[in-house]
Amino acid sequence: MQLTKEDLMLQKSYMKMRVCVAARTLRYTMAAALETFSVSTFSSDALHTAQFVEQVDKLFDSVNGRTPYPEKGKDMRACVSRTSKHRDFWYSMLKKIRMWNFFDRNGKKVTAPRCKMGWIQSIEGFHNDLGYMQTKLVSNFLGQEQ
Repeated sequence: MQLTKEDLMLQKSYMKMRVCVAARTLRYTMAAALETFSVSTFSSDALHTAQFVEQVDKLFDSVNGRTPYPEKGKDMRACVSRTSKHRDFWYSMLKKIRMWNFFDRNGKKVTAPRCKMGWIQSIEGFHNDLGYMQTKLVSNFLGQEQ
C-alpha cells in the first residue's frame, strides 16, 4: 500500500472515512518519515504526530494479526495468546483514546468522530471476550477431558 496524493487531499479522503486511507496514512513508515523530518525540516510538533501515527499503526496491527508469531519489526501484528502483550497494549491505548481530542482547521475543538467510540467499544469487547474465553471455554474444555 502506498500513500497517494489523493489520500492527502482531506476534502476527498476525509469525507469518505475509508479504512484503507487511514491504513495507508497511519503507518509505521509514515511515523518514521515524520520523525526524520521533524529533526530538520518540519516543526518539532511533527514528532508528536509521528508518535500518534506509530501508536495507531500498532493498534491496527494488534487487531489484524494472522500468524502466531509477530512479523519482523511489528510486535503487535500477531494472533492474541496468553503470553502476547495485546491486553496490556489495549489497556494503555484505551486510556490514550479516551483522551483524544479533535479540532477543525482553525484549531476549534469539535465533536469526536464515531471512530473514537468505535475503538473504545472494540477494545473493551476484546477484553471481555478474552476474559470469557480464558475462564469459560478453558474450564469447559478441561471438564470434557476428565
